[in-house]
Amino acid sequence: MTPSPRTSRSALRRAAISVLTAASVGPFASCGSGDSSSEPTDREPVTTTPVTTESAPEVNDYGLPTIRLEFDDRTLPVAEPLADGIYYSQDALSDGTMTRFVLGQWFKCDTGVPDQPDVLCASGFGTLDEPSAEVPLAPDATVTINTGDLSDLTQADVSAEEFARLAAGDPPSAGAPDFTFYDFPTFVRVEDGVVVEANQIYTS
Repeated sequence: MTPSPRTSRSALRRAAISVLTAASVGPFASCGSGDSSSEPTDREPVTTTPVTTESAPEVNDYGLPTIRLEFDDRTLPVAEPLADGIYYSQDALSDGTMTRFVLGQWFKCDTGVPDQPDVLCASGFGTLDEPSAEVPLAPDATVTINTGDLSDLTQADVSAEEFARLAAGDPPSAGAPDFTFYDFPTFVRVEDGVVVEANQIYTS
């Protein structure tokens, strides 16, 4: 099942986390060839090194996935002051230029979480919505996003600027692969009060 845009977090929380696979998104290339019409017939033909097309800088906005945040049985709890580490993002709020992640806590569990009775577990995991906190995405952060679906678990890295546009509902940049952005659950790494890395996770 592929969630529709703006699918509620409650629906996504009931889904199982699927294994991530690497996306393969790279610049297109074209080969030029020299004009050998003026070359003497007893010489080897002149060849040139392949060069990238004009679309390459746009395509490079979507690079190979590099962020995969891992933890033990739970992400860090939201507390004051907010410690550095890995958190679960319940939502990504964006005005098109800046993103703020709403943090909660994510648990791996089969039957329940004894020390957190408010956590309802389904499909092997559960979340705690409160306490929560909003943390901005650093301007130089990298975000690994899902660019496929459950039949094509591809991902790509994007800049904080591109992610802010996507989270606000704007279309992908001109050089993006053909995909639809969804607000999938996301893990984030917080350092000094800002998100420095983030990666979406596939759910089924």
